[in-house]
Amino acid sequence: MRRIPPAGTVHGKAALRAYWAAGLKRIPDLKFEVMDVRASVDALVIDYLNQIGGRVSEVLTFRDGLVVAGFGAYGETPAN
Repeated sequence: MRRIPPAGTVHGKAALRAYWAAGLKRIPDLKFEVMDVRASVDALVIDYLNQIGGRVSEVLTFRDGLVVAGFGAYGETPAN
């Protein structure tokens, strides 16, 4: 299985598949409850609760219909 670089960058379908396979092996009960989805011209934000009730926001940016970058922010907001 291909290892994810320390920077956390994934390039290509095979690397993405390996990333998710490793994640599902570590957290077999992984699940999401979508709370909200917001879209702009070239980005998508998905807010959800994970399998332990943690709040997560995932941000994906697009170019020519393909995801070119994404990141997740985990945990409670400082305002809570």
